[in-house]
Amino acid sequence: MPIELTESDLVACGKIQETKNTTIAKAKELFRRHAAKLANPDVEGRADIVLENVLRGGKSTEFNTDVFEEEAPVKEKKEKKAKTPKAPKAEKTPKAAKAPKAKKASAEKVSRPDIPLPELEREVEIKSVEEQPHVFTANLFGKKHAVAYAERNREGGADHRFESIGVSERRLGLVEDYAKANDLPVAIAAVVRVKGRLDQGYAIPLEVFEKFKGKSLAVNLSGEARQAYQESGWAGVKFIEVKSEKKAA
Repeated sequence: MPIELTESDLVACGKIQETKNTTIAKAKELFRRHAAKLANPDVEGRADIVLENVLRGGKSTEFNTDVFEEEAPVKEKKEKKAKTPKAPKAEKTPKAAKAPKAKKASAEKVSRPDIPLPELEREVEIKSVEEQPHVFTANLFGKKHAVAYAERNREGGADHRFESIGVSERRLGLVEDYAKANDLPVAIAAVVRVKGRLDQGYAIPLEVFEKFKGKSLAVNLSGEARQAYQESGWAGVKFIEVKSEKKAA
C-alpha cells in the first residue's frame, strides 16, 4: 500500500520540490520511495530523516542500503499554452415541423352532401338519331331537345355515387351541331348506376351544365349542382331508350 503522508511529510515534500526543482507530485513520489527504504517506514521523525537523506544524497543508518542513488532533478517542462477552447457551435434551431397539408378530398371517397337524392319517378323516352352517332333527342321541359348522354357505373359502391361524370367534348360537339342544324336546344342526360343499379338520373339544360362543369367538362354532382339541376332541370329521371329517330333531311 502507498505510504500515507502526514503534515510533516507534506512540509518535507515541499522542501524537496524547491530543492530538486520539480513538481509537487514528483516530490511526493521521491519522498515515498525514500521512506519505503527505511528499516521502519513509520519511524518517529520520518519526515526529517527522509528529507535529510534526499537533500544530501548520502547515507543514513535508517536505510536498508548504504548507498542511495540520488534522483536526477526533473526538468520542468515548459507549460504549453492552454489552447483557448473553441466556442461551441451554436446549435441549429430545429426547423419547425411543417404542418401536414390538408389532403384533397379523394375522388374515391366523396361524402354525401345534405341534399337528399330524389326518387326515380320521372320516365323520359330518349331516341338515338340514325346516322348520327352519340346524338339523341328527347322531350324535356315541354320541348324537344338534342341530347348528349353520359352514364357511369360506380362499381366501388355508394361512396362513389357523387363523383363527376365526364362528358366527351367530341360527342357534345356532335350534339350541338345537330341542334344547330335542326334549331333545337341542347340538354345533358346524366345517369349514375351503383354496381349496375340505377341510382340517379338528371336532365340538365346546357346553360346550367356549363355553369357547374368546371375545366374538365364533366357533370358536377356536388350538392349545389344537384340542387340547381332539380330547380332548373329535372332530377330523379329514368331514361328509356326507344326506336331511333330518322335523321332530318
